[in-house]
Amino acid sequence: MIDVHLDAPAPALGRLYESVGAPVTARPRWLAAWTGALGDAAQPWTVVACSEGEIEAAAILLTRIGQDEATVLSSPRAGFDDVFAFPARNARAAAEIAAAIATQMEEHARGWRLDLQQLPPDDLVADALLDRLPGARSLDGQAVPRVLFSTQRDVDAYLTASRRKELRRHRARLAADGVRARVEVLADPGEIAAVLPRVESVHRSRDRARGRASDLDDPTILRFWRAVILSHSLVGAVRLFALRVGEALAAYVVVLVDGAAYRVFDGRLDSAWCRYAPGRIIEAAVLEHALADPRVTELDWMSSVAPAALLAMTDARPTRRIVCDGR
Repeated sequence: MIDVHLDAPAPALGRLYESVGAPVTARPRWLAAWTGALGDAAQPWTVVACSEGEIEAAAILLTRIGQDEATVLSSPRAGFDDVFAFPARNARAAAEIAAAIATQMEEHARGWRLDLQQLPPDDLVADALLDRLPGARSLDGQAVPRVLFSTQRDVDAYLTASRRKELRRHRARLAADGVRARVEVLADPGEIAAVLPRVESVHRSRDRARGRASDLDDPTILRFWRAVILSHSLVGAVRLFALRVGEALAAYVVVLVDGAAYRVFDGRLDSAWCRYAPGRIIEAAVLEHALADPRVTELDWMSSVAPAALLAMTDARPTRRIVCDGR
């Protein structure tokens, strides 16, 4: 017997996420940053399917209330490639979750729309929603580049000859100009918090230097960005890579440590140092650091934009999107 509830005891929910290996970007800490950033603009809700005291499947979603309709979402950052998945131990529990989601949506007084992004092709709850909701559609999402590690743990094994040559050229330019650069890897929450204002400044300035508004100019995205980094640093799940030229921050990358995966949450360079390609240098440092840890088997770039411009890739993570327009 599976019972469905609109609440979630935290320890049992945590056991479910651990047992199915749900990604960090689908877990309560990430979603709490999301709901906290949105404030009164949206209503979070959780559905869990329980059997004999254990949670068999769960969905943490958010309803954003618009003027004409309510939109049920799974992802806080539209247009980004944050891996998502609904944790479910079996198809039966997934079907119960899908039925509960459908019921909740149908009870809205106004029209509603479902938009679930960055799901894996084999997500059981997504499959059940397609069966349960008339008009629900599954769309192919963008494949997200990643580097899957083999037994070879040398960074050069994952770089093309042209990428190796490019890195040598930029490092030689630093040496010829007498510029000393170093990469710091920060994991301490206090150190990360201290450097975050400068990281934010580099993020904004790089976006504007490229002739576009920065995503961090949106107060909601800024609150979410800060909360993700700071809250995950408290549990040791953040590595902030900082490329220093003297005391200047020439480039940075924020990585979320997610079990056997390094997931690149954010990264920018300071345009003042473009001569030395600081973005390339720090990407290589992230890859090298991941390869040095035998527990890490994947570097997920978390971006489907311009994969040819990435330092390295061996594979692409497939995604799909479930959409449905209600009454």
